[in-house]
Amino acid sequence: MSSESYIAMTRSNRSRKGSFITEFAIVAPFLVMLLAGGYTIGMSLTRTLVAGQLCRNANVLNVRGIDLSQPASKRALLRTAPGLNMTLPGSWDPDPNGKGAVIITKVIRVGPNTCNLGIPGWDQNPGSCPNYDRYVIASRIVIGNTTRWQSATGQPSSVPGANGNLTDWQVATVTGNQALGFPGIIALNLDEFSLLAETFADISNLDLFSFLKTPVIAVRNLS
Repeated sequence: MSSESYIAMTRSNRSRKGSFITEFAIVAPFLVMLLAGGYTIGMSLTRTLVAGQLCRNANVLNVRGIDLSQPASKRALLRTAPGLNMTLPGSWDPDPNGKGAVIITKVIRVGPNTCNLGIPGWDQNPGSCPNYDRYVIASRIVIGNTTRWQSATGQPSSVPGANGNLTDWQVATVTGNQALGFPGIIALNLDEFSLLAETFADISNLDLFSFLKTPVIAVRNLS
């Protein structure tokens, strides 16, 4: 091979290397965005499945009569939701300032039986039972971040007891306990009740390059 051919080949190889580097520099940002988008969507779907399972578990336990106001029950529930950052470091105890919350609510449509329980000597007149034929929050338990998220049913004006329950009198008479957002969810007959579990989880730590418009998972389970 002549020296002229060798020099020409060397120049050609350098030109190709330079062209490859230039092309990679152009394509690299798009590849990074593509990988980041795939990571964000994939992990978001995984967290959504975990949040959905947590919400279902909360409602199942509630339906079975497990007292979710007890610390041991809360820990057992949160064990089913690893990765949602809802617990204190090194434990399964709920973190009141964490990245998620489970809100468990019992809603009742107040009828004659509820009014009889809440108003001693009730005269059977719907007008004298302030919450008659209204959807009312009868129980509320919040596990996790207790201040960031609100239930679709609203916030009761009465403070629930240690077990999460409101008194019969508060259910029948305190209008501030009405579940204003509930009729749009399901319809109940008078004196029927429904159990609602809602899970919220902040996944903004997965939101690389702001792919997610609302990086919060919200799941609802009703029985």
